[in-house]
Amino acid sequence: KRIEFKKTSDNSLIYSVTDNDGNWSGSANTVNPTGGTTAISIPNTTFDDATYNESTGITLTQNTTVNGTLTLNSGTLTVGANTLNINGSISRTSGNIDASNASATVVFGGSTAQTIPASTFTGDIKNLTLNNSAGLSISQDLSVVGTLSLTSGKLTLGANHVTLGLNASIGGTPSSSNMIIASGDGELRKRFTEGSGDIAAFTFPIGNGGAVAEYTPIVLDFASGNYGANAHVGVRVKDSKQGTLNSSLTNYLDRNWIVEPNDITGYSYKIQLHYVDADFVTDGLLAEGDLKPIKISSGQWYQPTDGSFTNAVSQGSAGVFASENYLEWNGLTTFSEFGGAGGSNQPLPVELLSFSAECASESITLKWQTASEFNSSHFEVEKSTDGLNWNTIGQLPAAGNSNELLSYSFQDFAKSMNTIYYRLNQVDNDGLQKYYGPISPMCETSYPFIGRTIPNPSENEFWLHISTSEQQTMRYTLQDINGTKIMENTADLLPGSNMFPIRETIPSGMYFILLQTEKGQQQVIKHIRN
Repeated sequence: KRIEFKKTSDNSLIYSVTDNDGNWSGSANTVNPTGGTTAISIPNTTFDDATYNESTGITLTQNTTVNGTLTLNSGTLTVGANTLNINGSISRTSGNIDASNASATVVFGGSTAQTIPASTFTGDIKNLTLNNSAGLSISQDLSVVGTLSLTSGKLTLGANHVTLGLNASIGGTPSSSNMIIASGDGELRKRFTEGSGDIAAFTFPIGNGGAVAEYTPIVLDFASGNYGANAHVGVRVKDSKQGTLNSSLTNYLDRNWIVEPNDITGYSYKIQLHYVDADFVTDGLLAEGDLKPIKISSGQWYQPTDGSFTNAVSQGSAGVFASENYLEWNGLTTFSEFGGAGGSNQPLPVELLSFSAECASESITLKWQTASEFNSSHFEVEKSTDGLNWNTIGQLPAAGNSNELLSYSFQDFAKSMNTIYYRLNQVDNDGLQKYYGPISPMCETSYPFIGRTIPNPSENEFWLHISTSEQQTMRYTLQDINGTKIMENTADLLPGSNMFPIRETIPSGMYFILLQTEKGQQQVIKHIRN
């Protein structure tokens, strides 16, 4: 039997292949003859569109280019020791792509924005190239073990992670036009070799998206450390001031970086934090050269030894290279969230760890914990029946100054069976305020676990509210109406009311949030975005 490959535009023959394996009956018209065992090899070619629907799999034997839609209906398309150029879109039902061969390369090109659907790639990708100025977004986690080449365009992570293997490298010329957008919940991760000692500096080519794309990479250089079998560091960047810096701060960087290690202990490292000119905010009294890096880890603030933040632990030495737009901090032994600031202003006085509500027969008990406090005056407990109009129902004095874990509680005896909301107003001695919450206990329910979104419908960000009778871990996934995963996260639930912000930028439409606890409890919440 002969299989002919023709152009869909004019039906002209591109090439043909024959396969004598198996029993081809006179009426057979498929590529899988009865009794056939030999995979059909597709030669080097270019397709307008390509559909793969072979459950036993198809292996490329030469380089292949798909300019239109690549449809993956069934089986695995194995790239082998070849290059697969995808210049159009990917449509997937249950098929996938295997690009793990030591010589395999997948190139995303074309001129319109592209997306990798969930579960498209199985296993590691050896080499991945982005050569599309319109950009590429992903709906699954990816692992690249060879070279990730940023030739042209931006790779947007969204809520998914890209992990670079032990020997992986970055190719191309990263810039504001060619970079990885890691301003959502997804991390760019780099794995490190198991063992201990010095590791060469690695540049994470990340930046933020939005109306103005800004390239603000991180350079990480381990001087020492003990690296386990799953050792890696994940990084993200936000185009905003570090969230818990004092709201009255007038000299700072309008940018923060989140850097988190995994399976690494006993480390000491140097970090470079690159920013852009527009990030430097000043009242005119501070020169850019007087900026200092600052970071928070587990509720504790850290600063260089020559820093001026009085409630921060001094660690390592730092400098600012204003002409090249980066901060450098050496001798660090902690990670977490980095920012930049100047002057003698303090970070926010309170770092709140939790805020929850528990229902009893005659009252509702509000509980919260702080990891650190500086110059804090008191907490005001506010209550609302609609989430818009608030009344102060109580006040508790704060610790003032503390670097220890502190617990607070307040009882509301005016219990209602209707929906009610609570929030905290934290006030410091200088009159600065910060609100936490709202939370909404569901005392009328007898269910051990129930969730809802507030508000629903929403205009922009909204809150996921979970009421549970026991402490447990929950995974929640946001999906669109087609089942495409937008974000996924885990959360630790406390008995009573729990609130989690959903800050994903999503278009108008219907969405579903899938909840599943470690005890097997499940729920699906329908949410409308106006």
